[in-house]
Amino acid sequence: FRVWNVAEELGYGDYFRRRSGLAVNDDHVPLNQAGIRTINIIDFDYGPGNAYWHTHDD
Repeated sequence: FRVWNVAEELGYGDYFRRRSGLAVNDDHVPLNQAGIRTINIIDFDYGPGNAYWHTHDD
């Protein structure tokens, strides 16, 4: 939860809410497999009915 702790310290706690979600296999997985440490933070509640997902508003 290091990212969430830093977000809280910097005043962004409202944007990084502490809640569990789904595990997602996404485009970060090959980077992790190559030894490049990554995280993938997805806001599943962004936009009405995920209307912004994979658009310029995303």
